[in-house]
Amino acid sequence: MPISKHFIQMLTNEQKEKLVNNIFNEYRFKGFPFLKYSNDILISDYENLKKSNVKYEKEILRNYNSSGYKIRDHFISEQYYLLKQAFQDDKKLIKVIRNRLGIDYHEEFNINDKMIIKTFELLYPEYRFSKYQAAIAKWINKEFNQFESVYDYSAGWGDRMLAASIYNKRYIGVDTNSNLIIELNSLYQWIKTINPFFNAQLFNKDAAKFEINKIEFAYSCPPYGIQEKYNNFNYEKDKTWLDEYMRPVIKKCFENLIENGKFVCHIPIRFNSIISKECSIFNKITKIQVSNKYSPFNSENERINELIFICEK
Repeated sequence: MPISKHFIQMLTNEQKEKLVNNIFNEYRFKGFPFLKYSNDILISDYENLKKSNVKYEKEILRNYNSSGYKIRDHFISEQYYLLKQAFQDDKKLIKVIRNRLGIDYHEEFNINDKMIIKTFELLYPEYRFSKYQAAIAKWINKEFNQFESVYDYSAGWGDRMLAASIYNKRYIGVDTNSNLIIELNSLYQWIKTINPFFNAQLFNKDAAKFEINKIEFAYSCPPYGIQEKYNNFNYEKDKTWLDEYMRPVIKKCFENLIENGKFVCHIPIRFNSIISKECSIFNKITKIQVSNKYSPFNSENERINELIFICEK
Protein backbone atom coordinates (compact mmCIF):
# COMPACT_ATOMS: atom_id res chain seq x y z
CA MET A 1 0.00 0.00 0.00
CA PRO A 2 2.02 3.00 -1.22
CA ILE A 3 1.56 5.90 1.18
CA SER A 4 3.41 9.10 0.41
CA LYS A 5 4.97 11.51 2.87
CA HIS A 6 2.68 14.22 1.57
CA PHE A 7 -0.37 12.04 2.20
CA ILE A 8 0.62 11.47 5.82
CA GLN A 9 1.28 15.17 6.39
CA MET A 10 -2.21 16.04 5.15
CA LEU A 11 -3.90 13.80 7.71
CA THR A 12 -5.22 14.96 11.05
CA ASN A 13 -4.03 13.17 14.19
CA GLU A 14 -7.35 11.32 14.36
CA GLN A 15 -7.02 10.21 10.72
CA LYS A 16 -3.47 9.00 11.34
CA GLU A 17 -4.61 6.86 14.26
CA LYS A 18 -7.41 5.43 12.15
CA LEU A 19 -4.91 4.56 9.41
CA VAL A 20 -2.63 2.83 11.94
CA ASN A 21 -5.59 0.83 13.22
CA ASN A 22 -6.65 -0.21 9.70
CA ILE A 23 -3.15 -1.39 8.81
CA PHE A 24 -2.87 -3.19 12.15
CA ASN A 25 -6.15 -5.05 11.53
CA GLU A 26 -5.02 -5.97 8.01
CA TYR A 27 -1.82 -7.58 9.33
CA ARG A 28 -3.67 -9.31 12.12
CA PHE A 29 -6.03 -10.76 9.50
CA LYS A 30 -3.36 -12.01 7.09
CA GLY A 31 -0.76 -13.01 9.70
CA PHE A 32 3.01 -12.80 9.60
CA PRO A 33 4.23 -11.23 6.33
CA PHE A 34 6.27 -14.08 4.83
CA LEU A 35 8.06 -12.92 1.69
CA LYS A 36 7.26 -14.84 -1.50
CA TYR A 37 8.58 -14.32 -5.02
CA SER A 38 7.85 -15.51 -8.53
CA ASN A 39 10.02 -18.25 -9.98
CA ASP A 40 11.53 -15.77 -12.45
CA ILE A 41 12.70 -13.56 -9.58
CA LEU A 42 14.13 -16.58 -7.74
CA ILE A 43 16.05 -17.70 -10.83
CA SER A 44 17.37 -14.16 -11.29
CA ASP A 45 18.55 -14.15 -7.67
CA TYR A 46 20.37 -17.45 -8.26
CA GLU A 47 22.05 -16.07 -11.37
CA ASN A 48 23.13 -12.99 -9.40
CA LEU A 49 24.67 -15.27 -6.79
CA LYS A 50 26.64 -17.08 -9.49
CA LYS A 51 28.10 -13.72 -10.59
CA SER A 52 28.55 -12.32 -7.09
CA ASN A 53 31.84 -11.24 -5.55
CA VAL A 54 33.04 -10.32 -2.09
CA LYS A 55 35.89 -7.95 -1.31
CA TYR A 56 38.98 -9.39 0.36
CA GLU A 57 41.91 -7.10 0.91
CA LYS A 58 44.40 -6.38 3.68
CA GLU A 59 43.32 -9.67 5.29
CA ILE A 60 39.77 -8.41 5.82
CA LEU A 61 36.71 -9.89 4.15
CA ARG A 62 33.97 -7.34 3.52
CA ASN A 63 30.59 -8.32 2.20
CA TYR A 64 27.86 -6.03 0.91
CA ASN A 65 26.26 -8.58 -1.39
CA SER A 66 22.78 -9.89 -0.58
CA SER A 67 22.51 -12.32 -3.51
CA GLY A 68 20.46 -15.35 -2.53
CA TYR A 69 18.37 -13.51 0.06
CA LYS A 70 15.17 -13.70 -1.97
CA ILE A 71 15.60 -17.46 -2.41
CA ARG A 72 16.14 -17.96 1.31
CA ASP A 73 13.23 -15.70 2.27
CA HIS A 74 10.92 -17.53 -0.13
CA PHE A 75 11.66 -21.05 1.09
CA ILE A 76 12.74 -20.76 4.73
CA SER A 77 10.03 -19.49 7.07
CA GLU A 78 11.77 -21.03 10.11
CA GLN A 79 14.30 -18.17 10.02
CA TYR A 80 11.53 -15.96 11.43
CA TYR A 81 11.14 -18.09 14.58
CA LEU A 82 11.79 -15.20 16.99
CA LEU A 83 10.43 -12.45 14.80
CA LYS A 84 7.04 -14.20 14.69
CA GLN A 85 6.90 -13.93 18.49
CA ALA A 86 7.43 -10.18 18.31
CA PHE A 87 4.83 -9.89 15.56
CA GLN A 88 2.20 -11.46 17.84
CA ASP A 89 2.67 -8.66 20.37
CA ASP A 90 0.05 -6.01 19.50
CA LYS A 91 2.01 -3.14 21.04
CA LYS A 92 5.14 -4.04 19.09
CA LEU A 93 3.25 -4.36 15.81
CA ILE A 94 1.54 -0.99 16.32
CA LYS A 95 4.89 0.63 17.13
CA VAL A 96 6.36 -0.79 13.91
CA ILE A 97 3.44 0.50 11.82
CA ARG A 98 3.65 3.97 13.39
CA ASN A 99 7.37 4.02 12.66
CA ARG A 100 6.82 3.08 9.02
CA LEU A 101 4.24 5.82 8.62
CA GLY A 102 6.57 8.39 10.16
CA ILE A 103 4.17 9.18 13.00
CA ASP A 104 6.71 8.41 15.74
CA TYR A 105 9.77 8.83 13.56
CA HIS A 106 11.32 11.59 11.49
CA GLU A 107 11.16 9.78 8.14
CA GLU A 108 8.25 8.21 6.26
CA PHE A 109 8.35 4.90 4.38
CA ASN A 110 5.91 2.96 2.32
CA ILE A 111 4.17 0.18 4.15
CA ASN A 112 4.97 -3.24 2.71
CA ASP A 113 5.81 -6.68 4.10
CA LYS A 114 9.55 -6.35 3.60
CA MET A 115 9.69 -3.01 5.43
CA ILE A 116 7.56 -4.36 8.27
CA ILE A 117 10.08 -7.16 8.81
CA LYS A 118 13.02 -4.76 8.53
CA THR A 119 11.51 -2.41 11.09
CA PHE A 120 10.92 -5.23 13.57
CA GLU A 121 14.64 -6.00 13.26
CA LEU A 122 15.61 -2.37 13.81
CA LEU A 123 13.28 -1.64 16.73
CA TYR A 124 13.63 -5.01 18.46
CA PRO A 125 17.20 -6.27 17.95
CA GLU A 126 16.66 -8.99 20.55
CA TYR A 127 14.42 -10.71 17.98
CA ARG A 128 16.93 -10.49 15.15
CA PHE A 129 18.04 -13.60 13.32
CA SER A 130 21.34 -14.32 11.60
CA LYS A 131 21.43 -13.81 7.86
CA TYR A 132 24.32 -15.76 6.47
CA GLN A 133 25.57 -14.57 3.11
CA ALA A 134 25.58 -17.11 0.32
CA ALA A 135 28.14 -14.86 -1.40
CA ILE A 136 30.57 -15.44 1.49
CA ALA A 137 29.91 -19.19 1.37
CA LYS A 138 30.54 -19.16 -2.37
CA TRP A 139 33.88 -17.38 -1.83
CA ILE A 140 34.92 -19.82 0.90
CA ASN A 141 34.23 -22.78 -1.40
CA LYS A 142 36.12 -21.19 -4.26
CA GLU A 143 39.19 -20.26 -2.21
CA PHE A 144 39.52 -23.17 0.22
CA ASN A 145 37.44 -26.17 -0.87
CA GLN A 146 39.42 -28.26 -3.35
CA PHE A 147 37.27 -31.27 -2.46
CA GLU A 148 34.02 -32.61 -3.92
CA SER A 149 31.77 -32.23 -0.89
CA VAL A 150 30.67 -29.94 1.95
CA TYR A 151 29.54 -31.13 5.38
CA ASP A 152 27.42 -28.41 7.00
CA TYR A 153 27.18 -29.21 10.73
CA SER A 154 24.55 -26.50 11.26
CA ALA A 155 22.55 -26.30 8.02
CA GLY A 156 20.67 -23.14 9.01
CA TRP A 157 18.74 -21.24 6.38
CA GLY A 158 20.24 -22.91 3.31
CA ASP A 159 22.75 -20.26 2.25
CA ARG A 160 25.70 -22.65 2.32
CA MET A 161 23.70 -25.24 0.40
CA LEU A 162 23.01 -22.59 -2.25
CA ALA A 163 26.72 -21.80 -2.46
CA ALA A 164 27.66 -25.47 -2.69
CA SER A 165 25.27 -25.88 -5.61
CA ILE A 166 27.12 -23.19 -7.59
CA TYR A 167 30.20 -25.45 -7.72
CA ASN A 168 28.26 -28.74 -7.71
CA LYS A 169 29.75 -29.76 -4.37
CA ARG A 170 27.93 -32.70 -2.80
CA TYR A 171 26.21 -31.19 0.22
CA ILE A 172 25.48 -32.94 3.55
CA GLY A 173 23.56 -30.81 6.03
CA VAL A 174 22.33 -31.56 9.54
CA ASP A 175 20.03 -29.58 11.80
CA THR A 176 17.99 -30.33 14.91
CA ASN A 177 14.91 -28.48 13.60
CA SER A 178 12.63 -30.96 11.82
CA ASN A 179 10.49 -28.19 10.27
CA LEU A 180 13.62 -26.57 8.88
CA ILE A 181 14.77 -29.83 7.28
CA ILE A 182 11.43 -30.02 5.44
CA GLU A 183 11.91 -26.48 4.14
CA LEU A 184 15.54 -27.14 3.19
CA ASN A 185 14.41 -30.17 1.22
CA SER A 186 11.94 -27.95 -0.65
CA LEU A 187 14.78 -25.54 -1.41
CA TYR A 188 16.94 -28.43 -2.57
CA GLN A 189 14.22 -29.67 -4.93
CA TRP A 190 13.93 -26.17 -6.39
CA ILE A 191 17.70 -25.94 -6.93
CA LYS A 192 17.52 -29.27 -8.77
CA THR A 193 15.11 -27.74 -11.29
CA ILE A 194 17.79 -25.31 -12.45
CA ASN A 195 20.88 -27.37 -11.59
CA PRO A 196 20.10 -31.09 -12.00
CA PHE A 197 23.74 -32.05 -11.34
CA PHE A 198 23.63 -30.86 -7.72
CA ASN A 199 23.16 -33.46 -4.98
CA ALA A 200 22.35 -32.92 -1.31
CA GLN A 201 21.47 -34.98 1.76
CA LEU A 202 19.70 -33.42 4.73
CA PHE A 203 19.42 -34.99 8.18
CA ASN A 204 17.34 -34.03 11.20
CA LYS A 205 20.18 -34.69 13.64
CA ASP A 206 22.36 -33.06 16.29
CA ALA A 207 25.82 -32.58 14.77
CA ALA A 208 27.38 -33.23 18.19
CA LYS A 209 26.10 -36.80 17.93
CA PHE A 210 25.84 -37.30 14.16
CA GLU A 211 27.99 -40.10 12.76
CA ILE A 212 29.71 -39.27 9.50
CA ASN A 213 32.89 -40.79 8.07
CA LYS A 214 35.53 -39.35 5.77
CA ILE A 215 34.64 -35.67 5.99
CA GLU A 216 36.43 -33.62 3.34
CA PHE A 217 35.29 -30.09 4.07
CA ALA A 218 33.28 -29.27 7.19
CA TYR A 219 31.87 -25.75 6.97
CA SER A 220 29.22 -23.89 8.92
CA CYS A 221 28.24 -20.82 10.88
CA PRO A 222 27.00 -22.37 14.14
CA PRO A 223 24.61 -20.65 16.57
CA TYR A 224 26.26 -17.71 18.29
CA GLY A 225 26.09 -19.10 21.82
CA ILE A 226 23.46 -17.33 23.89
CA GLN A 227 23.20 -14.42 21.43
CA GLU A 228 20.70 -16.28 19.30
CA LYS A 229 17.64 -18.40 20.03
CA TYR A 230 16.37 -21.00 17.60
CA ASN A 231 13.45 -23.38 17.50
CA ASN A 232 14.64 -26.61 19.20
CA PHE A 233 18.17 -25.25 19.67
CA ASN A 234 19.12 -22.66 22.28
CA TYR A 235 21.31 -22.37 25.33
CA GLU A 236 21.14 -20.32 28.53
CA LYS A 237 24.93 -20.09 28.94
CA ASP A 238 27.83 -19.89 26.50
CA LYS A 239 29.58 -22.59 28.53
CA THR A 240 26.67 -24.98 27.96
CA TRP A 241 26.79 -24.21 24.24
CA LEU A 242 30.51 -24.94 24.22
CA ASP A 243 30.31 -28.13 26.30
CA GLU A 244 27.23 -29.66 24.69
CA TYR A 245 27.57 -28.53 21.11
CA MET A 246 30.65 -26.70 19.84
CA ARG A 247 33.41 -28.73 21.50
CA PRO A 248 31.95 -32.16 20.57
CA VAL A 249 31.28 -30.96 17.00
CA ILE A 250 34.88 -29.83 16.55
CA LYS A 251 36.16 -33.09 18.05
CA LYS A 252 33.90 -35.26 15.90
CA CYS A 253 34.77 -33.37 12.72
CA PHE A 254 38.49 -33.62 13.49
CA GLU A 255 38.28 -37.36 14.11
CA ASN A 256 36.42 -37.97 10.86
CA LEU A 257 38.26 -35.56 8.58
CA ILE A 258 40.38 -37.09 5.85
CA GLU A 259 44.08 -36.25 5.78
CA ASN A 260 44.44 -32.59 4.73
CA GLY A 261 40.70 -32.14 5.17
CA LYS A 262 39.42 -28.80 6.48
CA PHE A 263 37.18 -27.64 9.30
CA VAL A 264 35.72 -24.16 8.72
CA CYS A 265 33.85 -22.19 11.37
CA HIS A 266 32.34 -18.71 10.93
CA ILE A 267 31.85 -17.26 14.39
CA PRO A 268 31.59 -13.91 16.28
CA ILE A 269 34.94 -12.39 17.15
CA ARG A 270 34.13 -12.66 20.86
CA PHE A 271 34.64 -16.43 20.54
CA ASN A 272 38.17 -16.02 19.17
CA SER A 273 40.02 -17.40 22.20
CA ILE A 274 37.51 -20.21 22.77
CA ILE A 275 37.56 -21.53 19.21
CA SER A 276 41.33 -21.00 18.94
CA LYS A 277 41.82 -23.25 21.96
CA GLU A 278 39.41 -25.92 20.74
CA CYS A 279 40.94 -25.93 17.25
CA SER A 280 44.51 -26.25 18.51
CA ILE A 281 44.30 -29.99 17.63
CA PHE A 282 44.58 -29.06 13.95
CA ASN A 283 47.90 -28.82 12.14
CA LYS A 284 47.21 -25.40 10.64
CA ILE A 285 44.78 -22.58 11.45
CA THR A 286 44.08 -19.56 9.25
CA LYS A 287 41.83 -16.77 10.55
CA ILE A 288 39.95 -14.44 8.26
CA GLN A 289 38.60 -11.23 9.73
CA VAL A 290 35.09 -10.35 8.57
CA SER A 291 33.46 -6.95 8.41
CA ASN A 292 29.89 -8.02 7.85
CA LYS A 293 27.38 -5.31 7.01
CA TYR A 294 24.51 -7.78 7.43
CA SER A 295 25.49 -9.14 10.83
CA PRO A 296 22.52 -8.78 13.21
CA PHE A 297 24.96 -7.78 15.95
CA ASN A 298 26.80 -5.09 14.03
CA SER A 299 26.19 -1.39 14.52
CA GLU A 300 29.15 -0.09 12.52
CA ASN A 301 29.46 -1.31 8.94
CA GLU A 302 33.26 -1.28 8.88
CA ARG A 303 33.81 -2.85 12.29
CA ILE A 304 35.51 -6.26 12.37
CA ASN A 305 32.81 -8.29 14.08
CA GLU A 306 33.30 -11.91 12.94
CA LEU A 307 36.03 -14.44 12.21
CA ILE A 308 36.26 -17.40 9.87
CA PHE A 309 38.51 -20.20 11.10
CA ILE A 310 40.05 -22.34 8.34
CA CYS A 311 41.55 -25.37 10.10
CA GLU A 312 43.46 -28.10 8.29
CA LYS A 313 44.10 -31.59 9.62
